[in-house]
Amino acid sequence: SFHWEGIWMAGLLLCLGWQFSSYFAFCRRIKRFAIPANGEDWTALAAQQQLLGLQRKVNLVRNETISSPLLMGFVKPTIVLPTQLPEHTLAPSLSHELTHLKRGDLWYQLLLILARCVHWFNPLVWRMVRQAKRDMELCCDYDLLQSQGVEARRSYGQAILNQMTAGQSTSSLTTGFSGDKKSIFTRFKAIMDTSPKKKGTAVLVLILCAVALA
Repeated sequence: SFHWEGIWMAGLLLCLGWQFSSYFAFCRRIKRFAIPANGEDWTALAAQQQLLGLQRKVNLVRNETISSPLLMGFVKPTIVLPTQLPEHTLAPSLSHELTHLKRGDLWYQLLLILARCVHWFNPLVWRMVRQAKRDMELCCDYDLLQSQGVEARRSYGQAILNQMTAGQSTSSLTTGFSGDKKSIFTRFKAIMDTSPKKKGTAVLVLILCAVALA
């Protein structure tokens, strides 16, 4: 008889190996080319942490191999900024990544990746993970801007649009300030939409649990 369990296990191990080996390789590259952040970077970080009420210790570095700000590190969170980041995008970039940290989005991404590895054979799960990551960015923007006015939203949206030409240089287990063209335009429209939103956190958790247990 054909052993489907063996095929599934092989696919699971390959998927896990690919995901985590690429992530650790990305971390090594970031660490190798890391440059200490300057005083202005640390001052901006402290100001954004105070605004968000986030007291957790966060490391901050610059790196010439990335093109857009990102958050990485499950135990010791680190915000990585590109060396050529425009000055007017520094504060929005830091506030965005700090909001991801406050929401615990890195752990959500880890759960999504594990669900995708378990169901590596199911294209619907791969699509769900892509959509969940887009929704995660929308929720992050909403949490950050829900009490902000039109001018702050416009400034934040412009900072995101400016990153479109920078490209993507993130790992599947990191968050990033930019994204693909379609997702950025979706986020930009949502940013300028000030109508009340209903959070679907409970629904998302139920879906993830169902996928993990299926």
